[in-house]
Amino acid sequence: MPSRRAPPDAKPYLPGPDDMLVLDIAFMIYLKFEEYPNALQIALFLDNKEFVKQVFTSCDDLLRKKQFCYILARHGSNFELNDEMVAEDEEREALQDIINNAKLSEGYLTLARDIELMEAKTPEDIYKGLNFSFHVIDLTLNGYF
Repeated sequence: MPSRRAPPDAKPYLPGPDDMLVLDIAFMIYLKFEEYPNALQIALFLDNKEFVKQVFTSCDDLLRKKQFCYILARHGSNFELNDEMVAEDEEREALQDIINNAKLSEGYLTLARDIELMEAKTPEDIYKGLNFSFHVIDLTLNGYF
């Protein structure tokens, strides 16, 4: 299980059990003002699956739900989505794949292809693409030493 670290904006100002009450209140405030990622962060800190479910049911935006799924995946949560949280079967399946990190390696491969890193490069290949004049660099460095 991932470590339970405090949300970045939660400081240990209060002793327990008041600290949990304050985090519950903060969760409700974030939810009320539609600060869903912050509410999800507190729900994960509290390890409260009902709060996580509440975040998903409160938000209707698919892109935000994808963001929540990436947060859950990074947290290492084994959360299961249901019909109430995501109505469409295809969307629910895609979001569940994100939570389960099913397409993580595909994402890394796509990134490697996009930045042309599928094959190892030599230092000359890297510098060739930067259009540096080595003569100018040598003159500049020699002037400093």
